[in-house]
Amino acid sequence: MQKVFYGGMRNTLDTFADLIDEWGIAQLAEDIGLKYPSANAMKQRNSIPSRYWPVLLEKGRVPLSQAALYQIQARSETARKAKRQSEAA
Repeated sequence: MQKVFYGGMRNTLDTFADLIDEWGIAQLAEDIGLKYPSANAMKQRNSIPSRYWPVLLEKGRVPLSQAALYQIQARSETARKAKRQSEAA
């Protein structure tokens, strides 16, 4: 799967945790109308529910497209599965 390249500080965004790091947890929480602990939980889960994607695209703090979000989602799911498998072993 192709990595998402953009003009931010990082070269690629592989997972939602990467995206949240780049966006900033506090800024993300403010932008999507949640409290900091909820945004931090998204980072820990490596997941941003798709209902928040339109806000991410609208705010544009990190250059993204809907296709990029789907790619990040796929890589995040793979990372979560790998983490669960390693914790089970």
